[in-house]
Amino acid sequence: MAEKYFSGAVPPAHDGAQLPLRAAVGQTWSVVAESLELLDFEKALSSIWELLTLLNRCVDEEKPWVLAKTDTKRLEAVMYNLLESLRHISLLLLAFMPDVAAKIAKQLNYRVPDAGKPVSGFSFVGAKDWGGLKTGTMLARGETLFPVLA
Repeated sequence: MAEKYFSGAVPPAHDGAQLPLRAAVGQTWSVVAESLELLDFEKALSSIWELLTLLNRCVDEEKPWVLAKTDTKRLEAVMYNLLESLRHISLLLLAFMPDVAAKIAKQLNYRVPDAGKPVSGFSFVGAKDWGGLKTGTMLARGETLFPVLA
């Protein structure tokens, strides 16, 4: 959708306070951190999947294809919040699915550390802040990460 509506670039980051995504991302970071301290990997992954479900629900409810015709500012806010949430998901998945995390980050044109190769200047403390995906960043097409099985 970012390719179709924004020529493949990250749209401006308008205030998305009406969207539950920013708060949900923060909550997911908390649950994952707590779960990892308890070595409860299932709960950590479950909270990440819940966040992904929320993103899907947001697309269904906001209907970006309708917003493209009726409310460009809202479309920008929705798309930015979805893309920024995906950036956080890529970070949250690093410990569990590093290849998938790297593919998501590559599509977002965002660098994450991979096994044994730290990214210069990268910090999880800063990466966890909202707004790490910069307006105008060109996105890259990629393969479907989780194809639907018939």
